[in-house]
Amino acid sequence: METLSVLKKGARFVMACMLAGIMTAGLSPAPAWGAPDAAASGVEGGVAADVRAIAPLSSSNVGAQDYSLGWDRWAEPVTSYLHEVSGGLQRVEYADGRLVVEDYDAERNVVASRTVDASTYRPTGAASVLWGGFFSGSTANFVVTGQSNPSEDDELPVVRITKYSKDWAYQDGLELAGINTYIPFDAGSLRMTEVGGKLYIRTAHEMYESSDGLHHQANMTFIINEADLSLDDWETDVWNVSSPLGYVSHSFNQFVTTLDGSVYALDHGDAYPRSVVLKRLNGGYVNVLDIWGKTGDNWTGVSVGGFTSSEASNTLLGVGNSVDQDAVTSSSDFSSFARNVWLSVTPSGLGSSRLVELTSYGTDSLTMASTPVIVKVDEDRFLVAWEVYERQAADQSFYPTGRFSYVFVDGDGKTIGRMRTETGALSDCQPIVVGGDIVWYVTGTYGAYGTVCAAAAKRPAALPDGSLWIIRGRTPSLSWTAA
Repeated sequence: METLSVLKKGARFVMACMLAGIMTAGLSPAPAWGAPDAAASGVEGGVAADVRAIAPLSSSNVGAQDYSLGWDRWAEPVTSYLHEVSGGLQRVEYADGRLVVEDYDAERNVVASRTVDASTYRPTGAASVLWGGFFSGSTANFVVTGQSNPSEDDELPVVRITKYSKDWAYQDGLELAGINTYIPFDAGSLRMTEVGGKLYIRTAHEMYESSDGLHHQANMTFIINEADLSLDDWETDVWNVSSPLGYVSHSFNQFVTTLDGSVYALDHGDAYPRSVVLKRLNGGYVNVLDIWGKTGDNWTGVSVGGFTSSEASNTLLGVGNSVDQDAVTSSSDFSSFARNVWLSVTPSGLGSSRLVELTSYGTDSLTMASTPVIVKVDEDRFLVAWEVYERQAADQSFYPTGRFSYVFVDGDGKTIGRMRTETGALSDCQPIVVGGDIVWYVTGTYGAYGTVCAAAAKRPAALPDGSLWIIRGRTPSLSWTAA
């Protein structure tokens, strides 16, 4: 493990309101899961986990992709993930200070679980871990964590990248210090992608105190060589969006994707620039949605929910929600106006960008859309989904309804078929495509909002081959309806 001090530098549709399985007493871990090395005891090698067959992790990720309600103005790091593995699915979730990994077989039964040894991903000197994110790479798994730096100590590792094998054996770690970071991942998210043997990390941070006495927030970007975890490039200092890696401040959500070997990022900015901005790393940029108001006003009436690419159309597709920016006359409109779902369609050359509205609620509508997600089904077919919120008469605020809507689009932004609405919810678990199914999981309830994620087990009418997964309450329990 290396500590690096960085100096300053110029189909079928499966709606999953859960992921779980029926636990059989005494069930042993599946052989494909990988057995722990009994000699492994921590940070520098061996399997960094205890492996055991247990009930699914109890958590609450319902609605976590959304930052449209109440006082929410920025995203938070994603904590729940799902990816395909040999023989089934793997759930990765950071909850209650633990990184838990669960394996599911082809019948969606949980067959094994492990809690990853925190000493393998805890930054040196950290009293507690700040969660950044997880990425399932082609040949390795990557975890990003950090710690606060209240003393602005250039020797303190504030970001750690940890590499594991695909069966979660610890392999290597890289710690970053001296990167102008007061609090990593603050008021933003973290997402990763890979291309050409390099890992691209797009996230946020609160920076060292500036001359005005404030700790300003911005995005930050790291490019890591996956083979040896060496740092290839980075950007953490104050700059502008024309910089090589595209500085945005404040940046309230960060996305990254690839197209034809190039890496692109999508940021939600409130100042420099005050827009949703699309940047090709080491290239140009384009504003896909301009935001009304004063530079640096945290209220934007916008959220961003997804970003992907279409090889068929050679376009980049982003999704989010927004109030009618042309109708806004004061900052208070950002929280009182209803929001619509938008889809941005941008050619890879970034010469222009087109915005498509997928919903058409009026500013005073009793219904609005949550932060949406986008899922690539194939290179010319994408699912856009969002939760349906309704305005309550008592306080004129919007609340979840326990319903979500979805529509398919192509790489040019044209809708395929009609929009449909089902009972269920979204979460910060990015949906994935598995054998023609679109799968994600949701756990928990809406708590203070009073809406439980509970749905009738029925197939979506749009796709008769579909199946529906349901969760009721905080602990996942499987309800499987076959086609």
